[in-house]
Amino acid sequence: MSTFYDRVEQIARHEELVMAEFLRRCNIPYSTFRSSRFRQHDPSLETIRRILCAFPRVRLEWLAWGTGEMLYPTGPSKKEENEKITKLEQQVERLKALLLEKERRIIELEIGREG
Repeated sequence: MSTFYDRVEQIARHEELVMAEFLRRCNIPYSTFRSSRFRQHDPSLETIRRILCAFPRVRLEWLAWGTGEMLYPTGPSKKEENEKITKLEQQVERLKALLLEKERRIIELEIGREG
């Protein structure tokens, strides 16, 4: 079974970060991390919180105890979300144009009946 520190290194590899950059993103001093690992100290709740804040897809259960999957399932990417929004906006514009055309025809027909 892997240790907390092994799991932290696994996250860094997954994110394609060297450990110093990973810890910098988490606002954890490199020397503190190395010292804690060397002494085999349990991580503090603050250390766990900082990692989860910096990498919110990481699952607490996995990070703290090594159980379950490392990451929460992903949703659509920002690019995919933006593409969907753009398509919906275009569809709304087409529907508006169709409604305006329908209104115009109704008015023409009503004017034609009166004349």
